[in-house]
Amino acid sequence: MDLFRQNILKYIVFVSVFLVFFSIPLIIFKNLQKTLLNLEIREDLEEMGMWAEFYKDKYGTYKGMEKELEIDGLVRTLNYLDADCSLIVSKKGSKFCAKAKVFDEEIKSWCVDSTKYSGTIINNCDYEKEIKCE
Repeated sequence: MDLFRQNILKYIVFVSVFLVFFSIPLIIFKNLQKTLLNLEIREDLEEMGMWAEFYKDKYGTYKGMEKELEIDGLVRTLNYLDADCSLIVSKKGSKFCAKAKVFDEEIKSWCVDSTKYSGTIINNCDYEKEIKCE
């Protein structure tokens, strides 16, 4: 019986060590996955800002830019990533802002606007407030 207990104890120690070493890469992978997802969200929003400026240069307004293929594709991609992307264009078409949530407990959201701002400060970007990020 004593030999049986020793074998069980060895087995438990082996399994515990295996689980610890197996869980470390999983934790690292999960954090890396969040970091890459946040980077993709930020880059997509900044690309949307670039496309918005191209649209305004071409048509003289931001009005209707949400129907542009590239911009619509970016909004769809961000929403597919569960980033809750919002694109807001002023009634006159003179301003826009776009925001999305990121998966970071400190930052929470990212925003780009027609003033060429790109960052975390989102005080406005709302139809009821001024249409800009900060």
